[in-house]
Amino acid sequence: MSENFGFSGDIGAFFTQLGKTFSASSNGTLPREVVLDIARAAVSAHGDKSLTEGELATSIAALRLADLWLDEMTTLPATGGKVTAWSRAEWVEESLAGWLELINPLAENLGNSMQSAFKEIEEGGELPAEMNIGALGGFAGPLGAIVKQLGGALFAQQLGATIGTLAGKVVGANDITLPLTHVTALVPANVAEWGQDLGLSTDDVRLFLALRESAAARLFAHVPWLATRLKDSVSAYGSGLVINVSAIQEQAERAIAAMGESDDPKALQDAIDGGLFTPAHTPEQEAALAKLETLLALIEGWVDIVVGRAMGDRIPSRLNLQETSSRRRATASPTQITFATLVGLEVSPRLAREAANFWELATNEYGVAKRDEFWSHWELLPDASGIADPPSFFRSINVPNDLSGLD
Repeated sequence: MSENFGFSGDIGAFFTQLGKTFSASSNGTLPREVVLDIARAAVSAHGDKSLTEGELATSIAALRLADLWLDEMTTLPATGGKVTAWSRAEWVEESLAGWLELINPLAENLGNSMQSAFKEIEEGGELPAEMNIGALGGFAGPLGAIVKQLGGALFAQQLGATIGTLAGKVVGANDITLPLTHVTALVPANVAEWGQDLGLSTDDVRLFLALRESAAARLFAHVPWLATRLKDSVSAYGSGLVINVSAIQEQAERAIAAMGESDDPKALQDAIDGGLFTPAHTPEQEAALAKLETLLALIEGWVDIVVGRAMGDRIPSRLNLQETSSRRRATASPTQITFATLVGLEVSPRLAREAANFWELATNEYGVAKRDEFWSHWELLPDASGIADPPSFFRSINVPNDLSGLD
């Protein structure tokens, strides 16, 4: 392995570019202010403006009306919490605590895995002789702690850039299918861009997105286990992180070369955004991601059906709005961007469509109240096979109350 693991002197340039982030990271955790600064910079680069009184008023009115319509189509009540609107920068600040809580386990596990990987290489005598690691305390000592901090530094860079990108796309507080806040809110600038060039009424677009926002908010507010389950799935993925140091070296050298050729520190950020240091998935991680994808699809599908039924014939452009939503989910939706960037999960649009079909059939089979009872415990929900074959799943749960006549 040693012949594939020879650090050049230029590796210092790579770590220098991480200086600010690296110094702010502690024990592999995510430095809040660094993540916030990176996200804010991205928002500023793409443009933002303060909300007008009119934008705030129309957003709140749409969310209030959405709750009235949803009352007829779900037993999950309105959240009763704050209803408002945000600028892009405000969305970043309001959602940041939720992001850090969700992603911190990944950063910590990456740091631990990096420290363990370098320590194993050191103990196996596979480091080049010119690298006097012993003089620096070895990877079991202070140097290992520095490597561990690098995990937090890397994730801070990647998370900050991801949040900054999402700030220009999310239309509401719950648009990413993650419980990042306890607020129901729209982002008017992104709502306007979402409906641009569709040739549809601005009011219809705003109300449709308000319905989706309010439906997702109800689900997160009244299904206590849902937030925990989502976070546990991300943590389960993180617990299986295994670092391939040879791959890290190759990726780092490519990033250094790119910086040298362009003389632009942004080359490092581009490498990180593209998955620098992102390890390959283990079978255990693949299983964790499959469970996460199934749960995300069930949330998306439920929102689709509840919102579609709430609109009914009230919004003439209902079908166009739903088609646009489905099309964007299949390309570059906030959920797609989030999970593809941070955990390498390509959320399947097909699975979301199948989940919507599952909830439609469940509504027809059981009615609204019993349909929503599926959310009372995660074990009552179908897995991917149950989503793909709802009739078989329904037969499996329809057990007769009187079993005395059975052998």
